[in-house]
Amino acid sequence: MNCSEAESLLPAAAPGGLSAARQRALAEHLAACPACRQAQAAFTDLLENWRTETAQTPVPPAATMWARVRAQKQAPRRPHRPNPMFWLGLPLAAAAAVAFVFLTPGPAAPETARAEFVETGDAASTMVYVDKESGWLVVWAADQKG
Repeated sequence: MNCSEAESLLPAAAPGGLSAARQRALAEHLAACPACRQAQAAFTDLLENWRTETAQTPVPPAATMWARVRAQKQAPRRPHRPNPMFWLGLPLAAAAAVAFVFLTPGPAAPETARAEFVETGDAASTMVYVDKESGWLVVWAADQKG
C-alpha cells in the first residue's frame, strides 16, 4: 500500500468501516510510515474537535420547530408593497430619460459639398458627382485621343 491509498482510507478506518484485509494493510503501512501516522493524528484531532463542537451545539426539540413552521405557514400573509422610494424614483428616472433625449445633441447635419466652377482643361468627357453619404465631390475627366 502506498501513502496516497493509506490517506484515502483514513476517514473509513473507524471500526467496521474497512474489511479486515484493508484494515490490516492500513495498520502495516501506518506502522512503517511516519508521514501517514502524522496525517492520521491530524485527522483524528480534526474529528475529535468536530465531535466536541457538535456536542455543544444546542438542538431545539423537533416538536417545537414543527409547530413554528406550521404557524408560519398558516399565518395570513400581507400583500407586498413596493418601497416608497420606488414611487419617488420612478418619476425621477422618467424625468432623467426625457432630459437625456431632449438635451443630448443629435447627429451633426451633413455638410454639403458645393463647387461653383470645375475646370476640366482639354478633356473631351467630364462628369461631376457629389456623394450623398460622404459629401465628397468627385470629378471625372477623360481625354479623347484619336
